[in-house]
Amino acid sequence: MPTTSASVPEPVRAYLDELDRASAGLPRDQRQDLRARVWAEVAEAAGSDPAPERIDEALRRLGPPSALAGTGGHALRDPLVVHLLGCSLLTFGIGGVAGLVRVWRSPSWPRVDALVATLMVVVAGAVLPMLAPVHPIAGALLGGLGVGSLLAACVLGGRMLMARRRARRARRTSPDADAAPHTPRGGGGTAPSGRCEDSSR
Repeated sequence: MPTTSASVPEPVRAYLDELDRASAGLPRDQRQDLRARVWAEVAEAAGSDPAPERIDEALRRLGPPSALAGTGGHALRDPLVVHLLGCSLLTFGIGGVAGLVRVWRSPSWPRVDALVATLMVVVAGAVLPMLAPVHPIAGALLGGLGVGSLLAACVLGGRMLMARRRARRARRTSPDADAAPHTPRGGGGTAPSGRCEDSSR
């Protein structure tokens, strides 16, 4: 029987929420492995007596969620945002609009990056009709969802690569990188209450 959110201890729920944010840019199977590792460690430490101090000790041994995710506090950016913005012209602007919506809603992209992308699209849409002899509406669409989206994709792509480089550097220099126990892929573990891991995520 899946563990309901009400039966998950608050420290574990908070840890998993932070882990989800820190690992948002990782592939899905890696994120699932990280969650399984947390459940396995907590279940092993708590045993049949899920006392709060046992759970807290297990979470302390795992270290900060950002370290467990290998990001060193630098959340990995969602790459789909860059792809959507970059292919805006190929999708007649649909990709650009979807990219802007996603960058604002994604927890892995800082608000300043979302603002920069939006401003580039808006400015390009306003400037191109003034520089080129085209219809204002057509020029605005071509400038914003074409040129602006492409420039935004380049800028956000560069920031995404820098974030990944910082994460790799933090992972190499982290003293806890090799200290945490390894959980084989697919080893879901059990929750401290003895029931299966939360399958809603």
